[in-house]
Amino acid sequence: MDIAQKALYNSLRISWLQNAQISIEPWKVEDYRQLSLDELFSRLQIKELFLDRSTFKGYTDQFDSPEELTEWLVDDEQCLPEDYDQMYLVIFELWRRLVPEKPSISIICDELDHQIFLYDQGERKEIEPLQDALNSLHSIMEENVDRGMEAREVFSAISEFCANDIEEFLYDYILDQVAANQYDYANELVEQFSPFAVDAKWFDLLKARLANVEDLHAANDMLRSIFEMNQEEPSLEFFLALLTLMVQGGNYDLFLEVVDETLKLIEAEEDFIELLTISSDFFRCLDQEDIQARIDAMIEKRASKVAQDVISRDDPDVRAFRELLTG
Repeated sequence: MDIAQKALYNSLRISWLQNAQISIEPWKVEDYRQLSLDELFSRLQIKELFLDRSTFKGYTDQFDSPEELTEWLVDDEQCLPEDYDQMYLVIFELWRRLVPEKPSISIICDELDHQIFLYDQGERKEIEPLQDALNSLHSIMEENVDRGMEAREVFSAISEFCANDIEEFLYDYILDQVAANQYDYANELVEQFSPFAVDAKWFDLLKARLANVEDLHAANDMLRSIFEMNQEEPSLEFFLALLTLMVQGGNYDLFLEVVDETLKLIEAEEDFIELLTISSDFFRCLDQEDIQARIDAMIEKRASKVAQDVISRDDPDVRAFRELLTG
């Protein structure tokens, strides 16, 4: 997938914050939100671009996005690409602050990236800014559908302006809402975004998880249907997520069927351990302590193995685990 200019720099900054040992020029990972307006205009002056608040706002009346304005203000044929990008990042931040009434797609997605970062870091106590960012995202998606674009095409196009994987974040975030008993809000998010989802099966899982709150039998029927629909193109990550949702109250026979199919996909030690851990939780919830204890013993025995080690189908513990579940 292509990635838009601001999203690229957001991605670089996130990577740098996660690993400050990365060697990178400071301007590429700087938090421009922390700079004063005077400092922002001063940086443009250094590049011989002389603007103030009034002239900047006057120019923005002629354009719909900071990208368009930068292209008009800066002759990209007369400056180095990195000089162009430095000016773009400053112009972007000025637009974000001074022209809030004209939020372009890149501005909306930048705010969403910012709120996701704060949420993931546990730095955001107030949830409203993230909710507002998600509402803005949904609104701009609806606007593009109203203009004739297909819903999934809209999601793909807009995702290019985000440093984060939005579908993955939404899945995790909605599960967080369910865990916090915020069922109405979780349902609202599923209804808003599921029509746009490129990979709809993840939202199908969320619908089943929410159905489980009121009707366990209906939820298990949904999970079986989801499993059967995705057997032709099996996914280890998806099957593990499906099993995780089945830990509490999942159908016993279906759980074993999904485990059997998941075992066929496992290639690395860490995947096998995750499957064992989910299975241990499942049998703990069923009060089948003997099976849980035997699975936990397998996990403990393999503690010294490297997570990325390739795992053989003939591994004794793989065979023993399969026999434990089928015997």
